[in-house]
Amino acid sequence: MDQSKRIEYIDTAKFIGIMLVIFAHCLEGGPIVPYIYSFHLPLFFVINGLTFRLRENDNFGSFLVRKIKGYIIPMLFLGAFCILFNSIFSKIPFTFTYFMDNFVTLTIQRRVFALWFVGALFCSDLLFYFVLKVSKQKLLFTIITSLIFLGIGIIFNIVYPKSLPWNFDVSLFGVFFVSLGYIFRRKELENVYNFCIKKRIYSLLIGCLSLAIGLLLEYINYKHFNLHLEMWGLQYQKYYLVIPSAIFGSFGIILISNAITNKVFGELGKTTLVLLAFHQTLSMPLFKNNLFPEWYSYINSLPKSDINRPLFALVETLFSLVMLLPIHYLIIYSPLSIFLNQKIKPFWNKLISKIFKKDKNLENI
Repeated sequence: MDQSKRIEYIDTAKFIGIMLVIFAHCLEGGPIVPYIYSFHLPLFFVINGLTFRLRENDNFGSFLVRKIKGYIIPMLFLGAFCILFNSIFSKIPFTFTYFMDNFVTLTIQRRVFALWFVGALFCSDLLFYFVLKVSKQKLLFTIITSLIFLGIGIIFNIVYPKSLPWNFDVSLFGVFFVSLGYIFRRKELENVYNFCIKKRIYSLLIGCLSLAIGLLLEYINYKHFNLHLEMWGLQYQKYYLVIPSAIFGSFGIILISNAITNKVFGELGKTTLVLLAFHQTLSMPLFKNNLFPEWYSYINSLPKSDINRPLFALVETLFSLVMLLPIHYLIIYSPLSIFLNQKIKPFWNKLISKIFKKDKNLENI
């Protein structure tokens, strides 16, 4: 499969994943949420593994700089706007002290806004870098090392179930899912990968089966133990159901994405970061508290299982998508794109060069 197609289906999986994240947040509980939570965050770790590559002669310094550009700078940039929006909707005066206090908290990053997950992705990638270095990229040792990290994560969750700075506690589990995505595209599994990916009908059938198995495992966990995966809340019990459920669910979505991918979904997948950052701090508060407060109040009075609640959440999710897409493109097509690790568009380079030429001409007069 060519490179462009590979990126397209991965971006499609990102788009499906972020839509499920927003939809689950809009639901605010209910019987559907546990099934979405069973895989929607592990999915992004697996996707990271699918795209994870060590460049030739890559050392930790160059790798770290690349990840800071890809994760930390966008997180801080978008987080600054989240602080502003939070001030507006919570009706707290936006002062310099207010901003700095919240920005410091954002920098420490312990479950701050939806962007907390970016910190977890960042740490999981750093951990996986060491997994590959320690294992010398050998398949068996990569699996063993990632399982060790998973074991550490489980033990830590049992002994000290509290969040850590940069959400490192989540990354202990995340690095395992990253390794699964990475292993799936290894040469040793090339035949399996090609069989699953090459034909859309195979991707659809295998993906639906995999997703169904994942959801069945979550059904068992939720029905018998009233539990489900909740990475934000450090809830991973029962491990022997939660981990396999997340694996099957994540790969199910990825394979289904390959079956249905197209240029539109692929393009929408590139908007994931802005959608993640602003849906809880901008679009959702605006929808519920300012545009439709009476409708929201009515929905809130209904039982969690009422069919009107997911319908309301679906409308709210679509509103978030329609509202935040223009914001994404406003950033991407402005000089601010550099803060999202994107190249500045040629238009701006030409404009800047013209301005400098004019300045030089004025100096020569």
